Amino acid sequence: MSTTTPQARKEAGQYLFPQEEIPSELTMAIKAKIGVEKPMILPAKEHGSYFGSVLLNGNNYLAQVVGKEGKTVIVHRKGDLDLVAQRLQWMNEKMRMNGQPIQVHYNEGRATVYPWNNHDKTAPETGKALNGKEPEKAQPKPLTADQFVEAATAYAHAEIKNGPARNAFLHHISIVSQAMNEKAVSAPEKAAKDKSDSPQKDAPEKKAAAPRKARAASKEAATADLER
Repeated sequence: MSTTTPQARKEAGQYLFPQEEIPSELTMAIKAKIGVEKPMILPAKEHGSYFGSVLLNGNNYLAQVVGKEGKTVIVHRKGDLDLVAQRLQWMNEKMRMNGQPIQVHYNEGRATVYPWNNHDKTAPETGKALNGKEPEKAQPKPLTADQFVEAATAYAHAEIKNGPARNAFLHHISIVSQAMNEKAVSAPEKAAKDKSDSPQKDAPEKKAAAPRKARAASKEAATADLER
């Protein structure tokens, strides 16, 4: 009777499958689409975290462009991926994942996939302005609840290797996110209430206008008398 040998657990940093497993057709499609002469095409690694846009999405594999120069492509096995967001699940079902920025985080051979906000890539310019003065430093915009959760989730999967500790951290993040959403909803209501409760500012001005009109009328009468 034949027995199957269980697959050995991969150590952190090891490829999850051999590079030879990547189909040649997929390799050719990647080279044709990425527009780079010699792209580096690699399998995903255990405990790896990858940020970048989907280059090609198929039934069995997903190719993701990573790195600032866009010359490296990470190949994921679709069976290893858990798409967390409903939007990603819908895009995958409709085969509309190509070009979608995602973040992929591996743990014990499986990966969670989240959307990734890669739009804010600009940094304020440094150096002297034309008038010789130092340019004003751009103030960072406060994060929305969704951006906060996205950043915290990426940090948790990249830095917190202990599973229970990571889950506890993410649970706390969800509570904080809920509080941020509730605060964002209640803020306009509070502003409207404060505006309705504030006293009218034009009342003192109306009171002060009456003496000024009386003095002007008196001055005009005095001038008329002198001119006659």
